[in-house]
Amino acid sequence: MKAVYINVLNIFLVLSIWILCAFFSPSIAKVLVFITFLLLIIKNFYKHFFLLYYMFLFLSDSRLDLLYFIQEIKSFIAIIFYGFCLFFFFKKKNNINTFNVNHWGLFIFFILISLTINDFDFVIFQKSISYILLFVLSVPLIKDFIKGEKHFIKALVYILVSILLLGLIFHFINNEITTLNGRYRGLFGNPNGLGIFIVLTFFIFQILKMKFVNLFSKREVITISIIILFNLILCQSRSCILSVLIFYFFNFILNYSTVLAVISSLIIVILFGLVSVNILDLIKTLNLENYVRLNTLENASGRYIAWTFLWQKIDFQSFFFGNGLGSTEILFKKNYSILSQLGHEGNAHNSFLTLWYDIGFLGMISFLFFIVMSFVKSNKFLTLIPILIGLFLSAFFESWMSASLNPFTILFLVIITIIGSDYYKISTNE
Repeated sequence: MKAVYINVLNIFLVLSIWILCAFFSPSIAKVLVFITFLLLIIKNFYKHFFLLYYMFLFLSDSRLDLLYFIQEIKSFIAIIFYGFCLFFFFKKKNNINTFNVNHWGLFIFFILISLTINDFDFVIFQKSISYILLFVLSVPLIKDFIKGEKHFIKALVYILVSILLLGLIFHFINNEITTLNGRYRGLFGNPNGLGIFIVLTFFIFQILKMKFVNLFSKREVITISIIILFNLILCQSRSCILSVLIFYFFNFILNYSTVLAVISSLIIVILFGLVSVNILDLIKTLNLENYVRLNTLENASGRYIAWTFLWQKIDFQSFFFGNGLGSTEILFKKNYSILSQLGHEGNAHNSFLTLWYDIGFLGMISFLFFIVMSFVKSNKFLTLIPILIGLFLSAFFESWMSASLNPFTILFLVIITIIGSDYYKISTNE
């Protein structure tokens, strides 16, 4: 337990030094960040490197001007991270066989096809290569991270929960820091980002409880669950709340009937697609208009506008092979003023539609195949069905799965790697 605390404290101490330096000089802070990661490489502290790199991505999501220097060097630090993963990949050759190329190889192939057949764009090229490297190179590092010393994987959960806890603390100190347009966003750039993070953290926590026996004490389980619950309530993310409810509902019904649990969960997902049509009167009756943001429910907070706009842009020429990874982001930036007048701000808010436009229908289907097969091949597929549904729900309402340098996709790969691990039911008794 002491090792867990020490690792977490060391990570946050490094972050505090970065931020303190940024107060005086962002340039000095940039140099310090580079030096930090290079020192970790020299000392071969690859698990500390992974934890710190994740926190670096987390800081990059912030809207604080003080942390803008993180955005400016994010691409360079990502190159260092991929280089370190490549070094680890060849050093631990036995990890190469942990991939099932039949699952993710086709997806990578269609990314390269979409990059090749379209006109060259440096941003699209950069995003495509970054996405490929994240999938191909980081998984061996994550797998070794998971199967190694137990205090490291526990430290990851502690760090994720600490982010949520710090958000609550700052909210009660000064809620202007943690709110955006009247909604709680914690320490993230927007409430939607917090919602995605809550879902991913919740699922990582639940999977680890299933996979690793006695990793968390009863007191830890209660404490972590309360912190996640408070953030869930304050966040007001409808898809996030539904994902968590489905998880508990499924596992409750699973005690009585596997078939009933599966059918019930599928019915809930289908009904969720009709929620804007069928539930408005019920919400008014229960006086929950403000909490569920009834004024945004009918158009899904502008998502229908974004979905319709993007769907109209998918033509026959790009239907099967897309326009290149990252092209959706470019498209929405070019049409920002038009979409803003229609009542939408942000991106496409749908990972699957974004991937369809970026790498085509075939690329999007291969991505779904990769996710589904990762779950199907797990030792306890049935118990993981609500997690698969929850990930799909989150991805259906946000575009986070289509990016490589956000603090969410890498956690998705952590989930996929834990599920695919051969080290099921490892005893982690203290």
